[in-house]
Amino acid sequence: MSVQTLQITSAITPTQPMAPHWAEIDEIQIEAPGVSTYWLRFTNPALREGYTFSPGQFNILTMPGYGESAISISSSPENTERIGHTVRFVGNVTNAISRLKVGDQVGVRGPFGTSWPMEFAKGQDIFVTAYNDDTDDGKIIYTATDRVVFPGASMLG
Repeated sequence: MSVQTLQITSAITPTQPMAPHWAEIDEIQIEAPGVSTYWLRFTNPALREGYTFSPGQFNILTMPGYGESAISISSSPENTERIGHTVRFVGNVTNAISRLKVGDQVGVRGPFGTSWPMEFAKGQDIFVTAYNDDTDDGKIIYTATDRVVFPGASMLG
């Protein structure tokens, strides 16, 4: 009889898709007032080893007693030992996350969403920016580049 190892590549359990997997906060990096990056490490070693995502995807972070929030993954898909999520503290869930400390745990489901079309960017110069479509910043970027490849990033050259 052979033993097979199940590789877990997602924090979504097919039989219980709404149940989060738990991750411990490994590091908190303050980016700006009201914004921090939380470096999470899955408590399940099989999930930590097999988890995969692509640029542009997000996870649902769960705070029991407060709710859930969709947060973009802000780390490299090349190293999934720790997953980074940069959080702006603006609501009930994100303000609860702001009170967590290294060693605390948060629930994670994902990844969700369509990834950025990175194959189109290979060999090209890229200008990446973040903006709110309701501000003039977005209009300036559209005018300056005249070619928007995908929201939040514009191809130059």
